[in-house]
Amino acid sequence: METADVVIAGGGIVGCALAYELAKRNIDVLLLEREALGSQSTGKCAGGVRQQFSMEANVRLQRMSVRMFEEFEHETGHAADFRQIGYLFVLTLPQHVEDFRTNMEMWHRVGLTEARWVDPAEAARMVPVLNIDDVLGCTFCPTDGIASPADVTMGYAAAARRLGARMREGVEVIGVDVSAGRVQGVRTTSGDIATRLLFNCAGAWSSSIGRTLP
Repeated sequence: METADVVIAGGGIVGCALAYELAKRNIDVLLLEREALGSQSTGKCAGGVRQQFSMEANVRLQRMSVRMFEEFEHETGHAADFRQIGYLFVLTLPQHVEDFRTNMEMWHRVGLTEARWVDPAEAARMVPVLNIDDVLGCTFCPTDGIASPADVTMGYAAAARRLGARMREGVEVIGVDVSAGRVQGVRTTSGDIATRLLFNCAGAWSSSIGRTLP
């Protein structure tokens, strides 16, 4: 029977990133994807990367993500097609203006100092097709942007493989063996695998794996 320290179910961006991080720590990783890597939810994402959130934890996390994308090619050897073209939030309600002004204070406090307030006239110059008749104000962060979900996924997958991670496409997890409350292995469409740790990274299909648990 095949063995692995860790089995990852799901080969989207989350599963491939996790495989890379574990392999980087010399952990024996086997990732299983029932279709092709990055072909499901990841392949349908727009790839937006923004830092303008209302919760401080999200802002801090996304600032880390931007730094990661900026260094992605150096770390993985694969370009992420990260383009920092900025995010412009257009506000048309007084309450939204008040909320975003509060957010702006928090953004600056946690270090997102490049985010700034934009009045309707400047917004029209930035986006000539924008109708500003009801616009009360905007926020803009030039370090926000977009990245390619496919490129990021493939970059992580390739880097993980170079570090020894195994990745199988066209293999579905159909059962999980549990004893005394601990995972002992997984059953797949290509055979059983002995493991003590399973990460369920199947996204929208995670519940189908969860339902196989006793």
